[in-house]
Amino acid sequence: MRTTWIILVLTLIAGAVMYFLAQKPQKTTVHNTISFGNTPDSIRRNTTLYVAYDPAQVYFRDSGWATADSTPLKVIPADSALSAFNGHGSATFYLDYGHQYFYDIEISKPATGQPFGITLDLAPDPDNNTFNVNGVVDSQNGKLDFSGPMMKMYKAFVVSYNARIPDSLKSADSAMLNAEKVITVIQK
Repeated sequence: MRTTWIILVLTLIAGAVMYFLAQKPQKTTVHNTISFGNTPDSIRRNTTLYVAYDPAQVYFRDSGWATADSTPLKVIPADSALSAFNGHGSATFYLDYGHQYFYDIEISKPATGQPFGITLDLAPDPDNNTFNVNGVVDSQNGKLDFSGPMMKMYKAFVVSYNARIPDSLKSADSAMLNAEKVITVIQK
């Protein structure tokens, strides 16, 4: 009879613990990660994520990304957003699909200690002969949704960010001065 009471008390304690664990609020996204959400494995295998810190110009030549001083861009594996910023307040991420299409986005890191998550989804867009990127940056400050087509890549090109390049290197063309970034094709 005594064993029955012990089993009954242990069952009630285990039930109470499971009840309180089930009542804890659940996180909606995995934080401190960069992940590919609804992206098929066939597309994910051909996708590489690179990072640069406050670049003025980024070069792509044949199959390598580099900054203006020829330093190769760091490859960021999925699920490692914490190491992506490497002590910097913001980073520019380059999503490269098989050296055929790319997408770039600058993301500022939330305040120290705040968790955040970046989810990227890639889908083919046969009508426009490209890929579409849909993404969400989720932090305690709110969510940032972004979406757009990936740019076609060439054998060699330069992405220049006008706000960061010195005035002496800017074009005299007024349309170019107003552009946020300029892509210059070096070799088709």
